[in-house]
Amino acid sequence: MNFSGLDISTLILTNASLAFLFALIFGVYRKFSKTYYGFNHWFAGAILTALSLTISLSSSFIPIWAIVFLFHTIFMLAMIARLDGTIRFITGTKLHFAFYSIPLFLGLAVEYNYLYENSQSMRYLMHAITLVGITSATAWYLFRYAEESEKTLYYIAGVFMILRGVFKLFRALHWHFNPDLPLFNAETLHGVTMLAEILSEVAIALIFIMINGKRTEKHLKIEEEKAYASFQRAEQLANYDHLTGLPSLRLTRERLNHAIKQAFRNNSKVAIMFMDLNSFKPVNDQFGHGIGDLVLIEIGQRLSKSLRESDTIGRIGGDEFIFIFENTNDLNQIQNIGSKILDNVCKPMMFDDINVCVGASIGVAFYPDNGLNETDLLKAADQAMYSAKNSETAEIVFSEGFISSKQS
Repeated sequence: MNFSGLDISTLILTNASLAFLFALIFGVYRKFSKTYYGFNHWFAGAILTALSLTISLSSSFIPIWAIVFLFHTIFMLAMIARLDGTIRFITGTKLHFAFYSIPLFLGLAVEYNYLYENSQSMRYLMHAITLVGITSATAWYLFRYAEESEKTLYYIAGVFMILRGVFKLFRALHWHFNPDLPLFNAETLHGVTMLAEILSEVAIALIFIMINGKRTEKHLKIEEEKAYASFQRAEQLANYDHLTGLPSLRLTRERLNHAIKQAFRNNSKVAIMFMDLNSFKPVNDQFGHGIGDLVLIEIGQRLSKSLRESDTIGRIGGDEFIFIFENTNDLNQIQNIGSKILDNVCKPMMFDDINVCVGASIGVAFYPDNGLNETDLLKAADQAMYSAKNSETAEIVFSEGFISSKQS
């Protein structure tokens, strides 16, 4: 490879232009990627890299002593910023602020060398050794904290980081000690090193953008899962009673409407039971709402076990429950089911040393005999339940009238 006609300034300018381009890219990511740390520092690092390289080409209007100090200090500050960004990107932690003093010490050291020894090769060697330290630290974090799903990309980025420092150090050693390397002259090695820096700049930026893309996709998936879980919780709260786990009034109404539509198509009947507990208020007054809640939970469990899978039981609030029985034409069957429900409700309940007994009153309505929609049927069953509650003998009362919301 022959770089005898290569303009090194062109390579430096190309590297600076790429740094500005990646600063723009990282700036965009900094604006839209709000989940992950590090892009602010990679943005700053790219800006500082471009600035330092631009300063190195400004000898016509900036004094050499200023260029020596500014170039080495700003360039190494850019690398420290990138190291900090890498640590934040990978681990969520940050680099200790003391590390930001390294570029200043390097700048002062090379400035001293320029003023008192003026060995350009020694200045470059100090620069290269510092760069190797920073890039090696960055690579160590990439290797150490690589996530399993992104390990390959992390390792590639780490290798490019190391190669960047190694190329720089190799060139610095060649320049300072001037070994006899027939395959490379100083100008060729300078060109190869600059090209390696450009390629590593491109590769590292693209790799981190790819990693962030994968992370963003993973983050969006997690957010979607959280949103779906939140939606399910909201549905659960809306459709099911938080205490007993039974269907709420909303879900019970939906199921009743569905049952009415099925009965209309099949020319069958639907039975609705409206049940209200008796003597429940004294339980709350005497033993407290905690025991009252336990009573409701126990009754809900007993009733759920005593019904068929096709039947529906819902708690609509307080001590009121609704039952839906589809495809039923037998009045005696509903009477037997109601009696079984009452037997389960009236069994004594023991909570620690507290013995609790409650009763219940049930009102029954049929579709289409007592109403044609869920509102009228519930109203008919509710009225029948109050008739049972006011009766001295009957615990189950069947609705006898037809309720129409259009006529009322």
